[in-house]
Amino acid sequence: MDATPTNGSIHLDLNEITGDIKAGTTNGSVELRLGGSINAEFDAHSTNGSITIDFPVTVQGEISRRHVRGRIGSGGPAIEVGTTNGSIRVLKML
Repeated sequence: MDATPTNGSIHLDLNEITGDIKAGTTNGSVELRLGGSINAEFDAHSTNGSITIDFPVTVQGEISRRHVRGRIGSGGPAIEVGTTNGSIRVLKML
C-alpha cells in the first residue's frame, strides 16, 4: 500500500498488515493506527518533527528523535513512514 501525497497529512487505520506499507508526505503529519498482532520491519524519518511509537521496536542502528529503524515483533512486511515537515505517530488501535 502506498500513500504519498505532497501536501497534507496521512491517517491510516489498519487491522492487519498483509504487505508492505509506504506512507510519506512533504508537508503534513503521518498517523498509523494498527490493530492485532504486529510483525514488521519498521523505518520512520521526519526532518522537522518527532516520532512516537506505541509498539516495542528492536532498534537496528541508531535511534534519534527524527529517525527510527528496527523490527516490531518478529519482523515481516516493511513499514516505511516519512515526512519532511510534520510528526509521525504509530499507535495501537483500541
